[in-house]
Amino acid sequence: MDFDALIKEELLPYDTDTYDYRGLIAKILECEDRDLSLLHETVPGCEDSAILTVAHDQCLVFHRMYYQHPLMYKVLEMYEDMIKHYIAPMFKDDVIVYQKRPTFRVQLPNNTAVPSDLGGDPERPGLHRDSDFNHPLGEINFWVPFTQTLEDNTVWTESEVDKGDFHPILTDNGNMLRFYGNQVMHYNKINVSGRTRVSFDFRVIPLSKYNPHMEVKRSVQTGRRFTVGEGIMDYYSTFDKRTGGTYTFEDDGAPSPATVTGEGAGDDAAHVEPLGYTV
Repeated sequence: MDFDALIKEELLPYDTDTYDYRGLIAKILECEDRDLSLLHETVPGCEDSAILTVAHDQCLVFHRMYYQHPLMYKVLEMYEDMIKHYIAPMFKDDVIVYQKRPTFRVQLPNNTAVPSDLGGDPERPGLHRDSDFNHPLGEINFWVPFTQTLEDNTVWTESEVDKGDFHPILTDNGNMLRFYGNQVMHYNKINVSGRTRVSFDFRVIPLSKYNPHMEVKRSVQTGRRFTVGEGIMDYYSTFDKRTGGTYTFEDDGAPSPATVTGEGAGDDAAHVEPLGYTV
C-alpha cells in the first residue's frame, strides 16, 4: 500500500492464536483468574489512583509488573514476528523503520491511559497529535487493545487531519487500529465504564518517509532519541523485507547524540526507566 492508503483509519484483524498477547499479558499481570478488563480488582484501591499526567503516565504498578517481568521478552518476540510477517507486508517500501518496543498502556476506571495534562482541554483529556511532541513526520500508528473497548475506555480520534469528527474506537482483542496518529488529533475520556482497558501501541515509518539526516529530537516524556539503533535510548529499529534482516544506512547518517534537541533532552538516566516506552 502507498502512504496515502496507509494513513486512512482502518481496523485490522489478526490471529490471536499466533499472537496471543492477551494470554501472556494476563500471566505477567497475574490476572489469569479473571477477565483482563477486571485487572483493577487485583490491586485494591488502584481505581483511586491520581489521574495520569506527563510526569507519571507509565508509573502504575501494572507498568512496573509488565516492564520488569521476564515474560515481557516473549511479548517482544511475538511483536517482532508480527512486524515482519503482518505489518511490513502492508507497506509498499521494502524497508520500514519501526518502534523497537511498543508502548504498554492501562486505562483504569476513573482514569486515562495517556497524560491528561496534554492538550489543555479538560473535556478531552490528552488531546494531541504525536507530532506535537517531537515525533517525526511519516509515522503511522498501530493501536492494539487486548480488552473490549467501550466509549469511556478507548481512543477517540478524528478520521482525517483537521476533520474534527471525533469518534470512539469500539473493538475487542484480535483487532488493531491503523491510523495517522502523527497528524490526526486523538485523546481519551475519563473511564467511567467500570472496566479496565489494556493495550499497546507502536509506530512505523516507511523508509521513503524517514530522513536519517533530520535534526534528532527526543520523546518529551522519556527523553529517548527518535533514531535508529541498538541502544536503550534509540526509539527505532529497521526491517528489510528483501533480506529478512535489519537495514543499514550506507553512510551511517544519523546525527550523534550531541546534536539531539527538544524537550526532554539532557541526562538520560534522569529521564527514563529501562524499557519503559511512551509517547
